[in-house]
Amino acid sequence: MSNQKSKDKQTSFNHILKYTGIFSIVQILNILMNIVRNKIAAIFLGPSGLGVLSLYNTASNLLNQTTNFGIPMSGVKHISEIHEIGDSHRLRDYACTVRSFSVLSGLFGVLVGFSVILFAIFILVRVYCHISMTFGTSLCCWQLCFLCL
Repeated sequence: MSNQKSKDKQTSFNHILKYTGIFSIVQILNILMNIVRNKIAAIFLGPSGLGVLSLYNTASNLLNQTTNFGIPMSGVKHISEIHEIGDSHRLRDYACTVRSFSVLSGLFGVLVGFSVILFAIFILVRVYCHISMTFGTSLCCWQLCFLCL
C-alpha cells in the first residue's frame, strides 16, 4: 500500500515537473521572440517608432484583457475540476459552453476594437487636422489616420 502511494506521488511529481518545464520553455521562447522583434523594430523605426509601437502594443493588450472576461483562466479551472470528477457528459457540455463564450467575447473584442479605431480617427480628424490646416501640414493628418488602422 505504501509503495503504491509513493509511486503515485512520484508520477504526479513527474507530471507536474514535465508540464512546468514545457510552460517555462514556451515563456522563454516568447521572451526571446519579443527581444528579437523589438530589436528589429528599433533598427527599422528608431527610438520614436519604438515608442509608438510600444503604445500600440499596450493598447492592444488592454483591449485583449478587458474583452476576454477571464474566460481562459476560469474555463481551464472548471474544466480540470470536471475532468477530475470524471463526468464526460458534463465535461463535453462545459467545454462547448466555454468555446461559445470565447467566440462571443472574441467578436465583442473585434467590435470594441473597431469602435476604438473609428473613435480615434474621428478625434484625430476633428482635432489634429483642424490644427494642422492652420499650420499648413494637412497631409500629415491622413497619414496619422492610416496609422490608426
